[in-house]
Order: sequence, then structure tokens, then C-alpha cells
Amino acid sequence: MKTFVLGIDGGSWRILDELELPGFQRLTSGGTVGELTSSLPPITYPAWKCYSTGKNPGKLGVFGFVNFDRERQTNRQNDSTHFDSPELWDYLSDEGDRVGVVNMPTTYPPHEVNGVMIAGPNSGDSGLVYPEEREPELLESGYVPLSSGHRLAFKSGGEKTISTAKTILESRFGAARQLLTDEEFDFFNLTIYCTDPVQHHFWDQREVFETYRSIDRELQDLLTLLDEDDDEWNVVVVSDHGFQPIRGAVYLDTWLEQQGFLERRQTADTDPSLLQQIGVTKDNAAGLVRALGVERVVDLLPESLVQRVNRSLPSEGGISVVNSTDWDCSDAVFLMGGIYVLNESRRDEIMDEIERELLSFRDDGHQVIDEVHRTDDVYNGPYTDAAPDLIPISDDYKLLGLSVDGSLFDPENAWIAAHEMSGVFVGHGPAFQDRSEVTLDIQDVAPTLLHAMERPVPNDVDGSVRDDILSDRVEDVVQWRDPLSSGQTHSASSVSEEEVKETLKQLGYIE
Repeated sequence: MKTFVLGIDGGSWRILDELELPGFQRLTSGGTVGELTSSLPPITYPAWKCYSTGKNPGKLGVFGFVNFDRERQTNRQNDSTHFDSPELWDYLSDEGDRVGVVNMPTTYPPHEVNGVMIAGPNSGDSGLVYPEEREPELLESGYVPLSSGHRLAFKSGGEKTISTAKTILESRFGAARQLLTDEEFDFFNLTIYCTDPVQHHFWDQREVFETYRSIDRELQDLLTLLDEDDDEWNVVVVSDHGFQPIRGAVYLDTWLEQQGFLERRQTADTDPSLLQQIGVTKDNAAGLVRALGVERVVDLLPESLVQRVNRSLPSEGGISVVNSTDWDCSDAVFLMGGIYVLNESRRDEIMDEIERELLSFRDDGHQVIDEVHRTDDVYNGPYTDAAPDLIPISDDYKLLGLSVDGSLFDPENAWIAAHEMSGVFVGHGPAFQDRSEVTLDIQDVAPTLLHAMERPVPNDVDGSVRDDILSDRVEDVVQWRDPLSSGQTHSASSVSEEEVKETLKQLGYIE
């Protein structure tokens, strides 16, 4: 049996259940349907790699888009070379299976597989494809790399957002269909990313609904193609996290400052810029472009120029946490999803205080932080020392760093929805039972798919082989194997940290 995986970044049952989508309905009818619990924190990095490796972030060495170095007080922008683990497709390649991987976040730069890998978003201008000699062929066939103009369009609203998302996702599905038509594959993974930024800005609105409808139309064509194959295919749908509406944004580093855990440096480079004061920021750039009627002009500009202009714009309400923190006088800092305790001699005491105060933090009586996880309890592996000490989870607020003016809340933040722990899982085909209301951990997917394909499972995974969702077509006994070494898989060249950092700013993940 062959396997096709459709990944939907931020895929949400809240939207899927609201729409009539024939392609998805075909998969949920007679298949395994349920929720997929994301990583902690539930963000694209590291969640997609938790899916593809079956491991927790403590074994991967990546805890977000950036990793914080406590000793140097610096951030490292993460790319595929920073994840210390082979993936599902590496084990399949090692078994002689031919694999295709298209557009999954965390895969730039791409690495060697027995087949084809096309890197996902947060990529550079080149080096998108393994084998590299196939890149010109891909671009000539109409594959559209994600640009700054596309990212602006995802925030613009209306037909601009709808048509841009449609163009991008059609390009991804088109590449997948062409590869599947021209070549033989045993496993194929296609990820659609544009759902994430569109949902952040237009939750439960037409832009989101039309994006899902476009995905479903493409999915129907792809299922027809798989039906024509002489071999049987299992089709699996996964998301890295779910989505939910939020009330606004909260500045957690400002909260830490007000609680006495963080000291701000009072220097010129931490003051709000003139552009911030007059309201010209990265966050509202798309709206300004649209209001001025110059969207087509921006589309014609060189990508490098658009990125340079965007780099010069400040973020809306925040300033750099790394540049603004007085490291000698601070006990804790919030960075990219986690709180790092800086005073090691009082670590446990500070963690207790912060956890207690966070859980009692209210906004007009509304609870701001719903859960606080200690990484000692949720991570294990050789990289746990590099992890944040606490992971706060909020159902109703986007978590930001330091505000310019000392305010705690930003109810007018550009995001109207954010990630939630509960994502999407569907398994359809000969390997899966007809079951509903199941719950899987995101780390269960890789070992379960390997076993469903009758391939041995590496014995260092954290996830479980979920034989309770597999049919009697799959052998009961799980075969295990020794893990591959990371050096056997991730020998890719490094990506420019400035390119990745700029992309994350454009997407609203870092200030």
C-alpha cells in the first residue's frame, strides 16, 4: 500500500465542519477521523517536525522559529539543518521506497531523499529543490515560490487574498500531480501553508472559506488521479495545530516587567521610532498598500527591494526584546512561545512565582493564560537544557513581547485568530478503520504510517504506533529498527539567517 499525506497548516475542524467540501467528505466517510494534538507550543516550528519524526522538541533541538541562547542573549533563526533527527521519508528512503515531499515548513534547505523534495515556506530565492538540477524544470512548469508580495496579499483581504491563496495552493497541488503522473512514488507528502496566514487575519470570513474551497477542488482532482493508479493508496490529512478566534494580543514581556521579573534598558535604541509614532509599521503595510492603490506596483517590484523596504519598517506595538532587556538585572524573559528563567540560583522559586501569577492574570475578569507547562514535564532528550522553562498557553490572546508604551494589551492587533492545540487527523484507505472521535498525538503519526506501510519503526520515537485505528490489512506485530544518524540525512547547506528572520517578521511571528 502506498501513502499520500496532505498537510494543512493550521487546518481546523471549526472550518471544515462549517463547509460543504466534497473532497474532504469523501475522506471522512469510511475513514478514521479525529483530533491531532499539537506540540508545545503549538506553532509551525517545531510542530511539523514532531509530525515527521515522531519525536518531542527535546530530541529535535528546536523549540520555535528561533532558539534563544541564554549565555549570549541572542536568538538563532532555525532552518532544516538545526533539527537533529531523521524523518519519516528518510526511513522510507533507507528502505528503498521512493518519496516525494512538497512545501512542508521546516524543510529549507532541502536534503537528500530517495526521490524529490521541494522546500516549504521561509525559503530563500534559490536552492528550493533536491535534486538541485531539477529546480529549473520545476520553476518552468509554473511552480510559484512564496514571495513578499504574496505574504502582503495574504493580509490584504478581499479578492486579492483569495486569488493569491488560490494561485499558490494550485501551484503546490499542480507540482504534486505532475510528479505523481510522471514518476512512481511509494509515499508522497504535500503541505498547504497559506491557510495559516489567511486564518490569522480573516478568521471565519470569506477569505478563509474560499481558501478551503480551493483546497477541496484541488483535492478532488488529486483523489481522481490516485484512483487511476493500479496500486492502492492510503490518504491521510494532518495539521500541525488548529485555529481559534482570539480577543487580541498581550505583551508578556511587559507583564514580566510590571511583575518585577524583567528590567528594560533605557537607551535610545529601545525608544519607539518615528515610523511607529505616525503609524507606519510592518503590521499595517498591506493595508497601506491597498489604501494607496499601489498593489500592482508592489507586485512588479523586485523581491529583494520589497524585502529591503519591509526590513526598514518597525513592528506595530513592540520593540526588540533582545535589544531592550537589561540582562544583568532581569530574572526572566519571554521569547517565541516560552519563558526563560535567567537567574539560575532562584530558578524553581521564580518558576513557581511566574506560574502562579500567570494563572491569576486577568483582563477585565477574563483569564489571559489558560495553562502553564513546565518543560521539565513535557520535553525529554539531549536538548532540554536549551528549552524555555515555562510554556504559557492562551486560548484567547496572541502572545507578544515588549510594548512600546508599556501597555499590556493590544485589542486591535492585526491577528483575529491564533493557534490552538487541537488539529486535524483523517486516515482513509485500506490501512484504516472506519472510526470517529479519535485523538492522536502529533508524534504518533510517523510511527503509525511507517507501520501501516509495513516498514520498521525507529526505536527512539516518542509517539506510539496507533494500531487501534489500523485495519486488519495491517500486520499486528510492529517491526523495530535502530535509528539513522542525523548526519546521514541533514547534510544541507545553511540558509541566510537574515532571510528567515525577515520572513518571520512579515508573517507576524516575531517583532
